[in-house]
Amino acid sequence: MNHTIIETEEVLVSIEKIWKTFYSSLKDKTVFQTFEWNYLWWKHSYSYNKLFVLILYPQSIEEPAAICPLMLDQKKTLRFIADTHSDYSDFLIGPEDNTTLYEICKTIHDIIEQSDEVDSIELKNLNQSSKYLGIFCSRFDYKQILYQTNASSYTSFVGSENVLDAFSYLKAKKRNQIKRLYKKNENLHGVYHTVDTSPFPAETLKEILTDMKKSGLRGDDFLDETLLGIITKLYEAGHLMIQEIKDDKTSLVMNFILKDDREKRFLLWITIYRNRPKINILSYFILIKKLSMEHIGSRFVLDFGRGLYEYKIVNFLPEINLQFTFYYSKNGIAYVRYLLKQFIILSIKPFYKKHKKTINRILHR
Repeated sequence: MNHTIIETEEVLVSIEKIWKTFYSSLKDKTVFQTFEWNYLWWKHSYSYNKLFVLILYPQSIEEPAAICPLMLDQKKTLRFIADTHSDYSDFLIGPEDNTTLYEICKTIHDIIEQSDEVDSIELKNLNQSSKYLGIFCSRFDYKQILYQTNASSYTSFVGSENVLDAFSYLKAKKRNQIKRLYKKNENLHGVYHTVDTSPFPAETLKEILTDMKKSGLRGDDFLDETLLGIITKLYEAGHLMIQEIKDDKTSLVMNFILKDDREKRFLLWITIYRNRPKINILSYFILIKKLSMEHIGSRFVLDFGRGLYEYKIVNFLPEINLQFTFYYSKNGIAYVRYLLKQFIILSIKPFYKKHKKTINRILHR
């Protein structure tokens, strides 16, 4: 399997068309694998690291078998670009058979082992359904670990003129609760922004964000200028839809929704809102009503992304997928250090969750 390593922004920009064409040919994909997502995060947040985008191809780079959107951090560890911000991370791999998958994994392994620049690889946010993960792990020796780090969730609906029909999988008691919630908030309605229908609603966004920070719902560093700039660019590229929830006078909520229309999948990425009871869950129900009307008789998916939240599980009974991190180091000592670090993190995390309020009060947060 031939390969090319993209190490500069100039060369990365030059393969934009190849990346987009390959992405459009894939059946299983997410917005986090798009050229725009990776390029924007690299340019605005990770340019202090080194690009290490791998393109693997049997004959011609114009017809790749895989694209691996990686970067090399300052610890000489290969990571997905924007792994901190992506709900799902993965290589872009075409509909290949196991023989080709084996060749792809072997080539990546050989590149890592032969490179003096790379000491380790850490791949985060891998879904349990990843089609190459088992083959990939089998290529590396014992200095590796694959462990669960998170979980994601989603719910499938069948569109209907009566939005309650979309919730047919829920018990009657829960559907009646939804109905009462709608009725109690009849004055709320959704306004939907896409690049085809309206300019980016920057002023309304800033109003809600300012109110959110003043009320203490988020800190001053939430949605900084860099992230706002990336959100704007994603909107302009057509990857982002904005749902604005309003009452008779005021804008109350903005949901930033990452979408792939061809797969009818809508991912709730970021939500900003004013301090009002149950406003988040109301905004989701109003969104489902809109999507249900647009997809009458066909299935669509509301994706809650990474992280499990009780109010989403209780109200939507979503399907849950486990997410994993794969780590490998060439150096045995570095491998042991990594294991110790993860053990400490996993030991402290439950304690912090249990005593979060007390700890934050002590630390004056």
